[in-house]
Amino acid sequence: MKKYFTFNYHRNQIKKLFVPDYEDVYSKERSSRDIFLGGLGLFIYTYTMYVIMYVSIFVLGYPYFSKMNENLRADFEAKGNSSFSLFINSYPWNVLYILASLVIVLIFVGLLSYALVRLLEDDKRSFRAHIGLCLHGLSILLSCLFVVFIFNTIFPFNQEVGVVLFAFLVAIWILMFIIGTYFSTKVFINASEECFGQHRRRAMISWLLPFLFVMYTIFGIAVGI
Repeated sequence: MKKYFTFNYHRNQIKKLFVPDYEDVYSKERSSRDIFLGGLGLFIYTYTMYVIMYVSIFVLGYPYFSKMNENLRADFEAKGNSSFSLFINSYPWNVLYILASLVIVLIFVGLLSYALVRLLEDDKRSFRAHIGLCLHGLSILLSCLFVVFIFNTIFPFNQEVGVVLFAFLVAIWILMFIIGTYFSTKVFINASEECFGQHRRRAMISWLLPFLFVMYTIFGIAVGI
């Protein structure tokens, strides 16, 4: 239990996220179960760290978030929204939005990228191992978006935060999303080559196209396009 509170433990987890030992973690001798559990472990670690940071900020700024909850309640009651909608949008429970969004992205990216892999490659690969790689990629994206998620918690986009601050938040969103996309693609390519012997260019296509398509679709729905 003590290891979870040591610097070395978290340093090793970050190293596993961004620069894993591919010959060990994604070797051909690894079972699909091991690869899946490895990706799931990284996902749980990353999301848990985000929740800890989120709840810590909520506790430290409780008067601020309590006032926001009161304003939110008044707005929802005026519009006649359900109690469940109020609950899921209130602090700190709106952290579940992140988890729900990630699960949706995982399902669609996993299915689309697996279908694309089967189309591009002759050899079959384990779907469970493929989802393990997708979990690893999404964990990288989540870790890169820590900063913007926290900023968005303090300064929600649905509030009048000012043009300069709003532009800054959008710029940070874009920058961190690009960084997360780059590293998740890099890891997916290297892992696919090591584990499945997939051509690097095909691995890039099989991850990047479904990932960007799903993210674009979710963004379009969110902004009402």
